[in-house]
Amino acid sequence: MNVFFEEDGGFRAGTVLADNNTSLQVETLHGKRTKVKAAAVLIRFEHLTLSQFMAEAHKVSEEIDPAFLWECCGEAEFSFEQLGREYFGREPKAQEGAGLLMRLHATPTHFYKKGKGRYKAAPPDALKSALASIERKQKQAAQQARYLEQLGRFELPEEFRPMLKELLYRPDRSTIEFKALDQAAVSLLVSSIVTMLGQDLLFFLPPYSWPLLPIPQSWTLGVELSFYILAPLIARRSRRIAVSARECRADRSPAPRGEPEAAGNRPLAGLRVSTRRELIQKEFAAE
Repeated sequence: MNVFFEEDGGFRAGTVLADNNTSLQVETLHGKRTKVKAAAVLIRFEHLTLSQFMAEAHKVSEEIDPAFLWECCGEAEFSFEQLGREYFGREPKAQEGAGLLMRLHATPTHFYKKGKGRYKAAPPDALKSALASIERKQKQAAQQARYLEQLGRFELPEEFRPMLKELLYRPDRSTIEFKALDQAAVSLLVSSIVTMLGQDLLFFLPPYSWPLLPIPQSWTLGVELSFYILAPLIARRSRRIAVSARECRADRSPAPRGEPEAAGNRPLAGLRVSTRRELIQKEFAAE
């Protein structure tokens, strides 16, 4: 014998190991044994494994349209068995009743729970208000995701500009702008902690987030890593400058004491500036 019961605000299925009339010893799908009150059992079934029963019940639940179900149930309080007979046009199977029960339980905007397996349809005005609230929250979530994507690219959204001072000094924590900015800051902090890059900025620049670092002294490693990343780029850019400076020093160096001034002591002496530049560029290209 298997049972479908409610526990901790959700539905589970299990195999009955012992029936003590008022309570049952049940083994769930994942092998956990638990004690279930008989009053919490909603459906009893046989000839189906627990995994097959739950899979078919979830499939039935996904196929049910809550809006159509709300229109069919009427205004009076009802049990899921009664609604199942009206919805399926016959006595529902165990997995069909479980799927219907899951759908009723998963849409509190449409149906109010009134007891064990009993529900009541929400009034039209309340349903309309609830659906409008859900739609508004979805739009806000999409807008917040867009803000977060822009901030992740280090771009300031246009909506932030009029309220920039408020966000920095007197933020309203309930706005989606602040939530997006806070989430982006947390992401930046976590990435800095993981990679150790930018911890020196967090340590010295406002708003001084160094207390959030697990090891505040690690900012020195951030400086060192930044140096090792930037040094090759700077050296590659400044190679031409170094060659030019070397040639200029050689051109301006005086002759050794006791020796006459000669063009050999200054390889580029006597040449025009444009000619010197061409020779330097050729030497740089050869290297």
